[in-house]
Amino acid sequence: MRENIMKPAIFKVVALISMVITISLTSCLSNPTPFPKPVEKEPAPIVQKEPVVTKYILKGVTFHDYNGDGIKEENEPVVPGIFLRFSPTDNVTTDEKGIYEIALSGGQYRLNIFPGKVLGYNDQPFTYINISKAEYISIYDDLNLEINTDRNYDIALMQGFLTVPFAVDTEFFWQDNPFGIFSYVDMDDRIGYMKTWNNSGNTADNHSGTDFIVKQDTSVLAAAPGKVIDNPGPSNVNQGNPVFILHEKGPYVGPTSTAYIHLNKALVKPGDIIQRGDLIGLSGKSFGEIGFGQQHLHLSILVITRSSNWGCYYTDPYRNLTPQKYNTVNLWTVDNSPQYP
Repeated sequence: MRENIMKPAIFKVVALISMVITISLTSCLSNPTPFPKPVEKEPAPIVQKEPVVTKYILKGVTFHDYNGDGIKEENEPVVPGIFLRFSPTDNVTTDEKGIYEIALSGGQYRLNIFPGKVLGYNDQPFTYINISKAEYISIYDDLNLEINTDRNYDIALMQGFLTVPFAVDTEFFWQDNPFGIFSYVDMDDRIGYMKTWNNSGNTADNHSGTDFIVKQDTSVLAAAPGKVIDNPGPSNVNQGNPVFILHEKGPYVGPTSTAYIHLNKALVKPGDIIQRGDLIGLSGKSFGEIGFGQQHLHLSILVITRSSNWGCYYTDPYRNLTPQKYNTVNLWTVDNSPQYP
């Protein structure tokens, strides 16, 4: 009897527990407990990386370019102590061997050269940078360079823009001087008066150039790069077959021209573009009585003096003999030595 009484009670308790569990499950399913929100962290600071700048090595040697071809030969001396500025900010000075080396980032640069007190042959300052046989610029002009790789770049310096118009093995008849010069330009404009560079008096009155005494058909070379032009001055029947070369980058305000007179044969024509050292003609002789059997080359420098008038400028391969007031520093690259090999 007791067991029958307890069974309903147990059933009630079990039913009550089941009800509680069911209500709890239903409540959880209908109103789930949200998960806790994650704690937000401060973002890591952005580190600015330095841009990688590639540097290229530019190196070379500065040298005295005797023959004006832009390439260093064994007989051409190095020039130490030349200050090189690679605009806008970089600079370097050549060492005692004339060598420079500088690291530059890629891009365009303007190279400026400041020779300062560094002098060339015979204590004359450098006035030109010779880029090649075909081109030269003033030492005060910008030389544009593009740097995009390691490279060697030699810098050729010249004292003037002219070289001697003969090959190094040319035979001269007049043995008193290395160039076989018989006649200098007449420095005295007065009729009946003559004054030469070395006061020797061995020139014709109003002579306007320098006479190199060589046999007929000697090769005559361009003393500087330029363009062949027609005769810019008055014609003269005694000129033979002259060649005139215009040099746009001469040392004067106006254009500069070299005149090669008394040629036996001209090998170029107006309009031809000429490089330094190009063969332009064969030497001949004049009709006047001069030099060894009248055979010679007459070389003149012509410049625009005013308006469109051409006038002669004194030429002197022996610059060290030139009087102080007649400065020919901007004409010849080096004194007293054949310059084109």
